[in-house]
Amino acid sequence: IKIESKKIFTALQKNIKDSIVSYSVNDYNNLIINEMNRPDIVAILVDDFYMAKIIGKEHFISGKIREDNKLISISDILNKNHYEILNKSFYYQLYEIKQDNGIKIGSVTIYLSDLNIKQELNTIVFDNIKNAIGISLLLVISLFIAIRFFILGYLENIVKSIKNSKKEDGIPTTSIPIEGPKEIADFVDSINNMINSIKSSNKELKEQKKSFEMIFNNSVDGLAILDLNANFLDFNEAYLELTGFSKEELLCKSCLELTSNDEKFYAHGAVSEAIEKGYVKNYEKTCIVKDGKR
Repeated sequence: IKIESKKIFTALQKNIKDSIVSYSVNDYNNLIINEMNRPDIVAILVDDFYMAKIIGKEHFISGKIREDNKLISISDILNKNHYEILNKSFYYQLYEIKQDNGIKIGSVTIYLSDLNIKQELNTIVFDNIKNAIGISLLLVISLFIAIRFFILGYLENIVKSIKNSKKEDGIPTTSIPIEGPKEIADFVDSINNMINSIKSSNKELKEQKKSFEMIFNNSVDGLAILDLNANFLDFNEAYLELTGFSKEELLCKSCLELTSNDEKFYAHGAVSEAIEKGYVKNYEKTCIVKDGKR
């Protein structure tokens, strides 16, 4: 703003000096009008010492002031409203006008607003916002790409490996390849350990099941498996021989139905105790089987 103010004065200085010496007030006012085509110039005022002597005053002020976006001519006297406008200006500078011999013949005061500063600041803010939005979008896109290719890609491989499993137990047929960042690799390693543990447990369960079925089917003692309501679920051949019922007949019955009437109360209690504790010991009862046998 200081530089612009100096440029304005330099452009006016020689012509205003000549106009003051020749008492041509209208000439330098016309020059001022040409300079005030810039909206950031609030006012340009000339204090004409030559004209002041003619009218018998110490000062003669003339020039132009911007009021409500209109250029108002100033002639000698500034009113209250003009003073308020000048006081609100952002920057002003007074420049002395001298003859070649150094005698002062007047002065020029230039008043500037902060319009250009605000425009520059708005431009800077707008550019910064655009840059911030651009950088944010770039970061979001970069983050998405990074997640998609460096994280989701590994997870997708994990899902594919898990889906490649046996239909009967849903356990993956092969171990998941350990790859990717440390966190992903540790995660995959944990999954592989879990899969191996499940495979080992399944193997033991199958062996136990096989052993149980062999004992269950080949035992000379009658064995039956019941649900929590004492209904028959399964039984061995010895139990069928013991009761005389067929498989179809037993599957439609409850163990409590076979119990003699005088012992049904105790049988209900035994079932409840087995459910609650997980076992019953030293319990005997009398069953009424096919053909009324006890």
